[in-house]
Amino acid sequence: MMTIERLRSLSEANRQPEEFEAVVRVATCMATGGIAAGSAAVLDVLTNELRERQHVKVEIVRKGCIGMCRLDPLVDVFVSGQGKVTYVKMTPEKMQRVIEEHIFGGHVVDEYMLHLANGLILDDYVVLEG
Repeated sequence: MMTIERLRSLSEANRQPEEFEAVVRVATCMATGGIAAGSAAVLDVLTNELRERQHVKVEIVRKGCIGMCRLDPLVDVFVSGQGKVTYVKMTPEKMQRVIEEHIFGGHVVDEYMLHLANGLILDDYVVLEG
């Protein structure tokens, strides 16, 4: 039986030494819904791209379900000194663009981002000019 003490010891054993504070932290949904929607392929692109680049410190985190499966795959990007940006309905191609433009370029990719208006999530919208 898995106890809380056992979980803590596993967590400590798997913790990597903190040689640096991550400049960028990327979290992707790896719960059942996320995986079914394609999170594993998005994570592969992220992992492979970041393995090749050493000039920006990036921490990759696999997270569980947050209850927005209709928007999966979800990817959160935390950049030091800035707020969290949540990207929705990600694909490997979209992830590649986020890596280039947001993680390494410093510019949020607005069209992939989760948007809120009056407390409602807007993930598919068109801005109409008046």
